Amino acid sequence: RAALTSEVFPVFAEPSGSLTELILDDCCNVEETALLAGLRALADSPGRLTVLCLGHCGRGFSSDCAHLLASRSKAPVEGGGGFHIEHLSLGGCYRLASADVVAMAESPMGCSLRTLQLTHCEAVDGPACRAIAASCGSTLASLALDFCGLDDAALDSLSGLSALVELSLAGAQRASAEAIARLVGSGGLPARLHLLCLANNEQVTDECLAALAAAEDGWPQLEALDLSNVGLITDETVEPLLRATPKLHTLRLRGAHEVTDACPVAAAETAGARLREVSLNGCTRVTDAAIKALEVHCASSLAVLDISWCRLVTTDALGYLTDACAAKRAPIAHGGVVGGEGEPAPPAPEHNYSSGTSAVLAPALRLWGMTQITDKFHRGHRLPPHVVEGTPDARSLQAGHGPAMSRTKWSVRVRPATIACA
Repeated sequence: RAALTSEVFPVFAEPSGSLTELILDDCCNVEETALLAGLRALADSPGRLTVLCLGHCGRGFSSDCAHLLASRSKAPVEGGGGFHIEHLSLGGCYRLASADVVAMAESPMGCSLRTLQLTHCEAVDGPACRAIAASCGSTLASLALDFCGLDDAALDSLSGLSALVELSLAGAQRASAEAIARLVGSGGLPARLHLLCLANNEQVTDECLAALAAAEDGWPQLEALDLSNVGLITDETVEPLLRATPKLHTLRLRGAHEVTDACPVAAAETAGARLREVSLNGCTRVTDAAIKALEVHCASSLAVLDISWCRLVTTDALGYLTDACAAKRAPIAHGGVVGGEGEPAPPAPEHNYSSGTSAVLAPALRLWGMTQITDKFHRGHRLPPHVVEGTPDARSLQAGHGPAMSRTKWSVRVRPATIACA
């Protein structure tokens, strides 16, 4: 997973090739000249490049690169070379100016974009967002403007995106709570929205969530809600929001210090077997009551559970939850066959939290900082070693680990790439 260099990048821009999708996770070492030459070669090639995802490309992706994309882009119905980009993701593009974003949005590429992801781009301001809304409003389904220079004028401009299904506005620190409330609560976003991320916005308050919950048409299609590191919210407004989202299956509340058991209990009771992912990382007031509710209502569906630093959760509560998840998904008698053909079942653990049969299927557990969990759980659960993360016995324990949820990306949804380099 090493970063690409300027010498390697031209390999992916062979003029005689027919490349249609290019996804490069780390371009931090690619110089501007190499990136510009590669994009020119792709524009001259006979292929129809429809997907361009360049991660950490700020060093090389300049205004010249942006204007090259704009000038050589073509509408989907046009033939020949050039760019026919429908999915564009530029990570860390800090060198772009507002005029560059406007030029890309107003080019033929703008009217065909279905996915646009710009991260750490301070140039995304009011004029840039107005150009995106005006040119891409009828086609753009997924928009991520994470850690950009969004202010109130920029957020007010996003209300014209009628085709939007996914929206991520993480780290919009310049925008006020009032602007966020206007966007999410006054018909600014389409009711068909499936994903909404407001993570790392410390200014988001209960009033913002109240506006979201009180939207006139509700959120009948919303499936994933990320409120990570929004520390001012409380149970009082999270619970009504859960009632307004009847299809919600992913809820992230990392760092919501004021959230108590009432919120995860309400989520478990409301969503039931629909709930697949819950993050309570750093919710220090959560106790066994929340874990019990997940055991009772969500054991058959829960796939990811992050309760790192929830120091009030006990060993037994966690053990009962994992056993319930395993038993309700695929009960297999001891000594049976699990996994691949001919693979023997694991030996019976020293401790078991429930009687009856069990299996290896259970949530992916993230338990960083949970030093109160004893060997009774570590040696007693029936999970494969790679499923539990953050305990002394976990194989995936890493020194200097980052936030657990950061590795679960809300990434651009694109088709399988013709060439993908991680």
